[in-house]
Amino acid sequence: MFKKYRKYLLIGGIVISFLAILVFDKFYFKILFFKPVKAANTISCMSSPYIIYPGDDITITAVVNFSASAVWAEIEDVDGDTVESNLALTSGDDVNYTKVYTTSSAAENRYDIGIYATVSGTGEKILCNPSNGSTWIEKSPNNIRWQGRQRLEVVSYNNKMWLIGGFTWDFMSDVWSSANGDNWQLVTQQAPWGERRTNSGTVVFNNKIYLFGGYKLNANWTALTFNNEVWYSTDGKNWTEATSDADWTDRSSFGYTVYNNKIWLTGGCDHADVDMACDSGKNDVWSTSNGVDWDKAVENASWSARANSKLLVHDDGSGEKLWLIGGIAYSDGAYKRDVYVSSDGATWTQKTAAANFEARYGFNAISYDFGTGRKLWVMAGAEADSGMTHHNDLWSSVDGITWTQAKDDVALPGIAVQPSKWTRWSPRRNAAAVLHDDGGGTKLWIMGGWDKVANENDVWYAIDPTSDDPETGWNLINTQYNAQYGNRYQPAMIAYNNKLWVLSGNVRARGLAHDVWSSTDGIDWICEYGDYTVGTEGIDCDHAAPTWVARWDHQLAIFDDGDSEKLFLIGGCSSILGGLNHCETAGELRDV
Repeated sequence: MFKKYRKYLLIGGIVISFLAILVFDKFYFKILFFKPVKAANTISCMSSPYIIYPGDDITITAVVNFSASAVWAEIEDVDGDTVESNLALTSGDDVNYTKVYTTSSAAENRYDIGIYATVSGTGEKILCNPSNGSTWIEKSPNNIRWQGRQRLEVVSYNNKMWLIGGFTWDFMSDVWSSANGDNWQLVTQQAPWGERRTNSGTVVFNNKIYLFGGYKLNANWTALTFNNEVWYSTDGKNWTEATSDADWTDRSSFGYTVYNNKIWLTGGCDHADVDMACDSGKNDVWSTSNGVDWDKAVENASWSARANSKLLVHDDGSGEKLWLIGGIAYSDGAYKRDVYVSSDGATWTQKTAAANFEARYGFNAISYDFGTGRKLWVMAGAEADSGMTHHNDLWSSVDGITWTQAKDDVALPGIAVQPSKWTRWSPRRNAAAVLHDDGGGTKLWIMGGWDKVANENDVWYAIDPTSDDPETGWNLINTQYNAQYGNRYQPAMIAYNNKLWVLSGNVRARGLAHDVWSSTDGIDWICEYGDYTVGTEGIDCDHAAPTWVARWDHQLAIFDDGDSEKLFLIGGCSSILGGLNHCETAGELRDV
């Protein structure tokens, strides 16, 4: 808050000269006068990120307007027990203080962070808390959302959904659980089967969660390592390695399911470059009754060597059998839409060489009766065309031969309306699909995946995925949705003139947003300025795009320049190159 200062007149009409020096230093203003009025000693503080995971780094910062002999933080856990009592913050300019603090990897609670400073000379202790305009940071690793990701594994086990690993632009080894898809608990930040693992198999078998195979990428992203390990857990947190070297060769992206009291594995990828493009596939079939001893049903099945296929159990009226759908055949790189069936894993019969749906990868498949008889269901995925068309369609078949499109693709806009108006999840690949009873009956759940713009962390469910009735059709259960201004990274937001304002930001695959949005309630947003030509059809902005260049990682401030309060936009990055948290030098901005 900036105060206006006026000239003071001495009694008798003698005007005392007035001198004001405005110093602008890293967005903090100091006003100095010839005869200063002493300002109150204040400290502002913050902590980033706001959501704190066990084992994460927290950057604690403080800004003081006085000479401080010491600046430090005190941290308490949810029980009020002191975690840190004198965590010193350091500074190079005696104004801005900072400290990077690593939370305990074993912690499973929230943190209260209080930041203090001692005034030089007087010894007065100043606390950064709500009483002087700043806030305590208090976030919990429980009841928060997992980071958006693709290639995640989700299973239903012990009345909960369990989300395991995936790819967030890093390879994850965390485990989350939820009974209702809304409230998620972090079970472990890093399971012992190791980080940077994806495209593994996960099933529920013999009242345990089994995880097997997959690949890891080394820390500097220069080499992939495939494995044939098998792990299991009864609680998602404590894992036991059943074997470090199963009988099948190291691989990822295979088909897997549980059938006839055994875990089954089909095909997969056993070699890929660092871009994760698989160049060697398998067509063998394996099974196990204990996770340790594996039996080979066939070395070369009648379907071509492939990865990214779906293996599931389905009854077409003749009894339950193994069904294999689609995948990528690495002999020619072709995306497949064939369907095979087997009762023993050794002998396979082709039901169709080309199902009605477009050939795709990263799709989901299940077998279930949603009220009209048990059927095979195929949904989502991406094609191999030049635009990598992504789908949110839904196909079904009783016999694997005749396929009916139950839901056509819905071209959702790059922006959202209100969450209640979403009727289906956005087109995507590498999402997770699971059947789970949340206490109100079995539902089909879709979560996560890549939608050509971002790794998502939304959660959807349907009692009947073909229905348009909001009571039984698709519902977004968590409000981590795209606001109308669209998915973006490091925009700037501020409250000004009784409105929320969002300016610019990085929208990744679509470049930089060049826009200004406002809202009076945080739900309904108006595009005040903008020029939308890519990926955001249907947006009408009141005015053309602003004159300043599109940017991200910029700052907004409210300042009275002597005329009136105005919004000031400061700096940022005008380049999408250089990485997620780093701006290339040529894109660094210092304009105001």
